[in-house]
Formats: sequence, structure tokens, C-alpha cells
Amino acid sequence: MRYIAKVVTFLFVLSTFLPLAFGQPEAGSITGTVTDPSGAVVAGAVVTVKNLDTNAVPSTRSSVAGIYTVVGLAPATYQVTATAHSH
Repeated sequence: MRYIAKVVTFLFVLSTFLPLAFGQPEAGSITGTVTDPSGAVVAGAVVTVKNLDTNAVPSTRSSVAGIYTVVGLAPATYQVTATAHSH
């Protein structure tokens, strides 16, 4: 019975502290607000985030408040562009 208790305790401690051994995650995010030249927010703009090392180009759309977020980005240099159609 003591053996089982020791194993359970060990597994608990291991599962609690193991994530700390790997440090920070290797992914980040970019968040911003799309505005036009007058400073008004732009809803529904297509925002692309190009990784200049790999040429990967994830994209998203800005919210009604003009806010966008792209997640899961590897450490790199990115070029962010936004495109919207004028009405």
C-alpha cells in the first residue's frame, strides 16, 4: 500500500512540475486594430501575417471593432498587411 502511495505522489509531483521544465511555448500571437487614414476602425478587413523566413501567410478578418488576432506564430519576423474594400 505504501508503494502505491509513493507512486501516486511521484506522478502527481511529476505532472505538476513537468510543464515548467520545457519553459515558454514556442508560439506567439499578433494582435492589432485596423484603422483607415482618418483613424476610423475598419471592420471585416482581411489581415495577413507573412512569415518572412518561411513565406507562410496565415490570415484572419478584423472584428466590428477593427481588432484582429493571429495565434500560433513561430518566432520570426512578420509582415502584417490589411486589405478592405471601400463602399
